[in-house]
Amino acid sequence: MRVARKLVLGLLFPAGVVLAVPPASALAAADTTPPVLSVPAKASFLVGSSIDVGYIPDCEPQDEPWNLNVGADMTLAWSATDAGGGVTYDVFAEDAATGGEYAQENSPDTSLLSYGVTNDQTCGGGNWSIHTWTITARDAAGNESVKPVHGGRIRLTQEDGRANTTTSYAVSPTVAYTGTWKGSSCACWSAGAVRTTTAKGAAVTMTVPVAEGNVVRLGLVMSKAPNRGKFKVYVDGALHSVVDTRSATTKNRVIVWQKALGKGTHSVKLVNEATAGRPRIDLDALLTN
Repeated sequence: MRVARKLVLGLLFPAGVVLAVPPASALAAADTTPPVLSVPAKASFLVGSSIDVGYIPDCEPQDEPWNLNVGADMTLAWSATDAGGGVTYDVFAEDAATGGEYAQENSPDTSLLSYGVTNDQTCGGGNWSIHTWTITARDAAGNESVKPVHGGRIRLTQEDGRANTTTSYAVSPTVAYTGTWKGSSCACWSAGAVRTTTAKGAAVTMTVPVAEGNVVRLGLVMSKAPNRGKFKVYVDGALHSVVDTRSATTKNRVIVWQKALGKGTHSVKLVNEATAGRPRIDLDALLTN
């Protein structure tokens, strides 16, 4: 007698046999491998954004403008891979005053715009500034990977090398000029001043020491305007990029360039191109985190 059979996934089974398939929940429960999560060591300064003019806290000496409390836009991005696909993320922004709050929950987004400040709350009341973003990657089975991103507390160094003394969260670069530069004043600039040049080859060198196990992001704060020109950026002697500070309208205190620096003592040198028709560049301040 011929037995009726049916084809299921390429295998023959007698007719009437029910093939048991584990439910999706059981398959998901069998997955115990967490997502592989990659995050930066530090948040980045948002190139193209402008830092605050800042303010001097009432408890600070009012004749020390380098004690400015200043805020800057920050950005961080991350990624994760998982064999099961479908990863979502929580981002918890931590501070010392309140413990922090969620910047996003159960979201597929892999980047975040946030904020960093120089304020170390020396006037009291607890420090509300973000010090860490904690990223949690979660797969469909509920497995999690958790990693921190630091860098929400920043330091401001003025164009003349004066560091913001209200914070010690990051190193302060030393600043050395060569060629023809002059000072210029305006309430629109950080601490009311910039160092400016129109001379081709005029340069400024920032020296940034980075301790073992640390990463420091350096950001350049400059003016952009129709008459501002280009400069070259050399990192440890190698050409890194050419930055154009021309803008259709005048923009002050703009973060025009930033880079992460690892262990070691680094040299970041800006060399003015003296661009035809717009030879001027201005250095306003430096940011580190």
